[in-house]
Amino acid sequence: MLPEDFSKASGKDIVGAIARFAVEYQVDAVLAPGHYLGDPDFRNWFEVDRQSCIDLRAALDREGGQSIAIDYLLIASRTSFDDDTERRHFVHGLDDLPFENLWVRASGFGADGTPLGTRRFITSMQHLHNLGKPVIADYLGGLVGEAALAFGAISGIAHGVGERERFNAGSWHKPPVKSEDGKGGRATRVSIAGISRTMTVNELELLASAKGGRKLVVCCDRSCCQHGLRNMLDDPRQHAVYQSMQVIEDLAGVPDLNRAQHFLQGRMTQVERTARAVKDLKIAAEDAVEKKVDLEKFQNRLSKHSRDMENMHKTLDDLFESRIEGAPRARAIAQRKASLRRQPKTESK
Repeated sequence: MLPEDFSKASGKDIVGAIARFAVEYQVDAVLAPGHYLGDPDFRNWFEVDRQSCIDLRAALDREGGQSIAIDYLLIASRTSFDDDTERRHFVHGLDDLPFENLWVRASGFGADGTPLGTRRFITSMQHLHNLGKPVIADYLGGLVGEAALAFGAISGIAHGVGERERFNAGSWHKPPVKSEDGKGGRATRVSIAGISRTMTVNELELLASAKGGRKLVVCCDRSCCQHGLRNMLDDPRQHAVYQSMQVIEDLAGVPDLNRAQHFLQGRMTQVERTARAVKDLKIAAEDAVEKKVDLEKFQNRLSKHSRDMENMHKTLDDLFESRIEGAPRARAIAQRKASLRRQPKTESK
């Protein structure tokens, strides 16, 4: 859609259609239209989106949806959030808008964020707390998302099941990547919670076949994978969801002000230690050939991941030590009361 399509003069009434749909289907909240603010062909999407949010509130009220909340989606490059001037521009522009939760989608950033990038993201999100709104990091998973939650930089995370944990506006135009079987989509990847990364099926089986590898990479939580490796491979999505929720529930059980230290001493330390042990596994060359895995490249990736986790730990430790006591933390997301659903009609005889 073009910017002019969202103006009242266009006659397309996009926000009106959203409001009528929301009221008809009795939703509890709706996301205001949002666009990537780094669009090189149009630099004024922020003003367009701001006005859309205002118009959507008016349209919902007009259609009888006064109880329907609005959330705002802010999509920009990660470096835009790092920049003091741009960040102040965002905060100033959002300050008087009628929304409940701020969703942030940072292009060029995600679960594979570098230690320095993660520190900068946490710091930049803390500056958004002046809005007094809960902040939800969209397309953010893995250890990076967990760290941002533990440090109180964000109120929540949103991502796909074992995917969509990183966002890059520059790749929207690219066609889907074909899977290993050539049927389209991405290759099946399995989450290894102990090292906070995913592997292909062949890579995971290769690690599990190494001496001592099974206990490092195979899920031993019988509430998640009763039959270990077999369940991980049969239903990698269920495994990914369960393991992700376990980490979040662990953090939720810790007092807010103690979460960063708990995360560093527990989860972060465990991931760093396990990644180092996985890197040191002795993998048989013939097994790698059988699994069609380039052993040298694979071991180089494992070594790099181990170094990254070590550096991540050091970087977050430094951030923790440098934090000012009583620093602002993201507001908790208020639980919305579900609206009364439409009851099915009954026929009278």
